[in-house]
Amino acid sequence: MKYDYEVDGVGFSHYIIKNPTNEIYMKHMHNTYEILLFISGDCDYVIEYKTYKLKPYDLLLIPPGTYHYTSVKSNKTDYERYVINFKKNSFNTNSIDRMFQKLACINAKENPCIINAFNDGELILNNENNQKSSLIIDHVVNDILLKIDSIADYQNVMYIETKTLFSNIILYINDHLREKITIDSLSKTFYISKSNLSYLFLKNLGISPMKYIRQNRLFLAKALIEEGNKSTEIAIFCGFENYNTFVRAFEKTFGQTPTSFKKIKQ
Repeated sequence: MKYDYEVDGVGFSHYIIKNPTNEIYMKHMHNTYEILLFISGDCDYVIEYKTYKLKPYDLLLIPPGTYHYTSVKSNKTDYERYVINFKKNSFNTNSIDRMFQKLACINAKENPCIINAFNDGELILNNENNQKSSLIIDHVVNDILLKIDSIADYQNVMYIETKTLFSNIILYINDHLREKITIDSLSKTFYISKSNLSYLFLKNLGISPMKYIRQNRLFLAKALIEEGNKSTEIAIFCGFENYNTFVRAFEKTFGQTPTSFKKIKQ
């Protein structure tokens, strides 16, 4: 069962999946913010190289450009969750950045106001008159964001981070995005064959190492444009070989050129 509402790029979904399997859940990333409220199921949740052992009412905050997926441990229990996707233009950008930087996974069980906000939001959106109203869905999402922001001093749920070769490579890439990184250089740095390196990324993220590097550079570039930096300087700062390559990659990923994106943000 799936309840889905989406207006002007803001989405609110309630999923109840019977007999869930890992085949259903692709390793993926997107250019929206995501909030996931876990209700039930026997699942872990993986964000990049961090694994969260989910408990009922765990709340996950997943920023844009971050690879993530559900890992089903058993299909004996229905997998139920709420998912919200949005871009931050319509909301308080400072509080969103603060929340998503500070929090990754918190448990909302002791905060019924958050759980009630999801339930109330669904009741509002179940009304056919509200389902096509951007004001209504924005109100629902903003109410949930405000409730989460009100408990932003809560401690994150602990994740399992096993220091593996893959996690070390991911951390290295994110620390060196401005530098020239190639398959050859990664292979030499971590004493791993190029074929095994590619296998690690396909196994864990479903993509090649170079695609992961390029996507992370693009999301870094997008954030820098939002801060008002010059596109030509950003291209160099983010490790692109030249400005034209950067423009083509940016437009392919975000559907508009850096210049067009900057005009919208001004």
